[in-house]
Amino acid sequence: MSAPDTAPAKRMAQEPRWKKLLKNPSGAAGVFLTALFVFLAIFGSWVAPYDPNEISVGPPIEGPSAEHWMGTDELGRDQTSRIVDAAQIAVTVSFLSVAIAFVVGSVFGIIAGYSGGWTDKILVRVMDVMFSFPALLLAIVIVAVLGPGLVTASIAIAIVYTPRFARVARGASLSVRQDLYIEAAKLSGVSPFRIARRHVIPNITASLIVLSALSMSTAQLAYASLSFLGLGTNPPNADYGSMLARARNFMTIAPWMIIFPAIALILLIVGFNLLGDALRDVLDPRSETEHGKIEGVEATI
Repeated sequence: MSAPDTAPAKRMAQEPRWKKLLKNPSGAAGVFLTALFVFLAIFGSWVAPYDPNEISVGPPIEGPSAEHWMGTDELGRDQTSRIVDAAQIAVTVSFLSVAIAFVVGSVFGIIAGYSGGWTDKILVRVMDVMFSFPALLLAIVIVAVLGPGLVTASIAIAIVYTPRFARVARGASLSVRQDLYIEAAKLSGVSPFRIARRHVIPNITASLIVLSALSMSTAQLAYASLSFLGLGTNPPNADYGSMLARARNFMTIAPWMIIFPAIALILLIVGFNLLGDALRDVLDPRSETEHGKIEGVEATI
């Protein structure tokens, strides 16, 4: 039997990761859905056929038609325009809350994992206490203290998700801290900050990016829940949670009022989940190695 041909594995290793992501069906679907909502968030004011907050642009509670593709609500506002406009709030909350949790959680996790000792014990206990509370309940309490609104809801979700990033960053930092090159750097007098920047952070970035993509879906679901309870953005601005809350009173006579916002919310959450799963496959070097081995073996058969 001839030696396995390693050319396919080498070609795969040299292939840009964005190409690998787009070749993955889940990745392509996730990129498409996420890009679609980002596009609507940026250019929604030009895409929406009507002012999303203007009342009486059509008859109240009118079904889908050529003029109003997704019907109108109880105030005669165009549902299509409001769903497009709600994409801006949805994307903003998802990115903002996860970005805050990413930065704060990563800093705490790296400090805890790299420092060890009492610093590690104290930070771990704080994160364990935060984990002990149900996520949505903790977010509701934080919003109740800070007051309802887009920014406060984003901050509340970020606080709830910070322990996730801290735990991942701490675990990776603990494993890296034991490596010989880290010990050599310490003995050479390299500062802890430089060691973290050059050796620790690059080793945990891939895991945190995957966690960020996956967390955006649950962060959006958490915000929709807060908004459904009246703790989200202030009226008359539209978001998917508040639209679902208003539509529940008209479910029997105007089902389109709840169907279309629910579909939009589901597509956004599914897009983030597919993107996160695909990023995990692309950024995990073990998956690349195993895939390369399989291709190499297949090439010899």
